[in-house]
Amino acid sequence: MFVGFVPLYGVQTLVCLMLTVPFRLDFPLSWATSNIANPITAPFIIALDIEIGRFLIHGEWVHIGTSDFQVSRIGALLVDALLGGAVLGAVTGILGALVTFFWMRRTAGARAKRSPATLTHR
Repeated sequence: MFVGFVPLYGVQTLVCLMLTVPFRLDFPLSWATSNIANPITAPFIIALDIEIGRFLIHGEWVHIGTSDFQVSRIGALLVDALLGGAVLGAVTGILGALVTFFWMRRTAGARAKRSPATLTHR
């Protein structure tokens, strides 16, 4: 989830590999969740990243217009997007991890209830 919210498009697969292989995590699942930022959702995610980053840096919400996309303003928007993406990615990553943890815990508990506690052999 973290990788999907940070605006590093084009290197998401590489970042997923770097984060999953050393820790022996599930790369296909990581890659699939990083694709939350797809061509349909990416503009909204980038706008939200910029808004959150601007609020954290300057304490104000930004009103993005076409004049903000001039070459001289791109650097400021990129900084806002990277900071906002890191924060939003961390929050969604933590929430995703918690949901997964409790879901797996519940699934393991349900499996334990279905299986016999002890098997007797004669």
